[in-house]
Amino acid sequence: MPGIKTISLTLLLAVSLSFCCADVAVTFDTQTPEFTARDTYLSFNVDTGSVFNDFDFTDVGLRNLIKNFALAAPTQLRMGGSAADHVFFTGNDGPRANCSTSTETRICINTAYWDEINDFMSYTGMNFVFDVNLRVRQGNQGPWDPTNAEELLDYTASKGYKIAAWQLGNEMEEWWKGGFNITGTQIGADYHNFYKLLVSKYPTLPSTIYGPDSCCEQKINGTILTSFVSAVTDILNTVTIHDYPLGRLPDRSCPTAAYLIVAAYKSLKSFFDVNIGYIKKGLKSVKIPIVLGETASTAEGGCDGLSNRFVAGFVFIYELGSVAESHVVQMNRQDIAGWSSETVKSNYVLLGPAGWVTTEKSGFPSPHPDYFLAILWKQLVGTTVLTSSYNNTDVFDAHVWCSSGFHGIPPFVPVLTFLNVDSQETTVTVPSVESIVPRIEYFFTSTATPDDTVNPSSLYGDESYLNGDLLAVNKDGTLPQFPIQGRRVTDPSVPLKVPPYSYGFVVFEDEFVPACTLHAN
Repeated sequence: MPGIKTISLTLLLAVSLSFCCADVAVTFDTQTPEFTARDTYLSFNVDTGSVFNDFDFTDVGLRNLIKNFALAAPTQLRMGGSAADHVFFTGNDGPRANCSTSTETRICINTAYWDEINDFMSYTGMNFVFDVNLRVRQGNQGPWDPTNAEELLDYTASKGYKIAAWQLGNEMEEWWKGGFNITGTQIGADYHNFYKLLVSKYPTLPSTIYGPDSCCEQKINGTILTSFVSAVTDILNTVTIHDYPLGRLPDRSCPTAAYLIVAAYKSLKSFFDVNIGYIKKGLKSVKIPIVLGETASTAEGGCDGLSNRFVAGFVFIYELGSVAESHVVQMNRQDIAGWSSETVKSNYVLLGPAGWVTTEKSGFPSPHPDYFLAILWKQLVGTTVLTSSYNNTDVFDAHVWCSSGFHGIPPFVPVLTFLNVDSQETTVTVPSVESIVPRIEYFFTSTATPDDTVNPSSLYGDESYLNGDLLAVNKDGTLPQFPIQGRRVTDPSVPLKVPPYSYGFVVFEDEFVPACTLHAN
C-alpha cells in the first residue's frame, strides 16, 4: 500500500471556499490529441486477500455485476496485491484459501479453486492478469524460486486457460517489513528468469509481464524502481505503479474533509511527475507503457462511509479524467469486492459490504455509487484524451475525452467529464464547440432533486441518482437497461447547468472533432 500522505486540510479547505463557482468556461484542442490510452483504460482489481478469505467466484450476482463492465468496453481484472506474495498452488488434493501455518501466512489455490477463478474470468469477459508469488526464494535473500509457479503454469497450460498478462510480486519497497533486503537489480533478474521460463516451456501461454507494482519510491528517491526498470527494458511489457490520491493522515486516520477538496485530488499529478521521472531514468530512451495498477480514494483499505459512498465519486471521476493526461495508459480501480489484504476488509469496493465473500454469507453484493460511474465511463468514453483547460476555480474540475463510438454514442465527438463540489448550480460554457446542442447529459447526484439547499449529509449516503432517477440493478445483478440512457437537450436556449455537488458527463453528439480521428502516444 502507498505511504502516508500529509495533507493540510485546513489550508486546502480555506482555498476551496475562497472562490465561488457560478460560471465556468471549458476549452479544448480540437486538432491535436493529448494522449491515447488502452481500450482497457478503466480496469479493476480483486485483491488476493479475498482469495485468503475463500471469495466465491461462482456467485451468480457477482458474476453478472462484473460482466456488465465487459458489455460496455474491454476490461482487465488483476488478481494481486501484497497478499499475492503469500500464494501457493496446491494441486488436485491440496487445501484452498487460508492455509497458514503457525509461522507463516499462506494462501492456497488448488486446481478446483483455480478452475473457479478462470471460469469467472471467462464468464464475465475479463482479461485476467495474475500476480505470482515472488517472495518464495532460494534462501531468504537469494533469487526467486520458480518451482511452485511452474506447477501452476503446467496446469494452466494443460487446461488452455486464457491469461492476458502476468505479474511477479507486489510493492517491493515494503519487503523490508518482512525481513527482505532485495535490490531492484535482483528483482529484475527474477523477472528475466520468469520470462525465460514462459518463453522456453509454455508456448501456449503469454509471455506478457507487468511490474513491479511499485508504491513508495518517494521515500527512497526511486532507488529500487529505477534500477529495476533499467534491468528489464528488454522483457517488460508494462511498468505498474500504485497511488491513492488522498492517502492517509499522519495519525493514519481518514482525510474526511479532503473528499470535497479538488486541490487534494491533484496530489496525483505530482505523484506521476516524480515516479515517471524515476521510470524514465531507468528506461533511458526505451518506451514502455505505464499503468496505475492500484488506486482508489484513500489508502490501506479505504474509509467506511467515505470511499464506498457517493462522495468518493468526486475523487474517482477526477482520476478517470486526469490519469491519461500524464500519459498513463490504464488505471485499475481497487477493489471490485471483498478484502484489501488477508486481514483488512476493503472499504473502497464497488460492490457489497466490506469483507464480502459470498451472497450466502454476506448478502447480495449491491453496487455502490462508483460502480455506476464506472459503467457510464466505459459506455461513453473512448481512449483519447484531449488537451483542455477551464477558468480558475477551486470547486470545479473538467476534462475532455473523445467518445467511445459505441452503444449509440457517435464516434469522434467530445465528452466533457466534470465534477462540481460547489453548493451552487454551475453554468458551463464550452467555446470550443460550435453549439452546445444537441447534447446528452448524465448528471450524478446524491438526491433526486438537487438544488442550492441540498443537504450535504446525503453525499455520505449509498444512493446515486442519474438525472434524478435512482440507480439500481436487477436481483440477479444484470442492468435494468443497457446502454444507460441520458437526457437529450436540443433547445439552444437551454444553458448547460450542472447541479450542486454533482459529477458526470456531457456528450456533444453532433460536434465532430478532428483530433478524435488521430492516435497519440
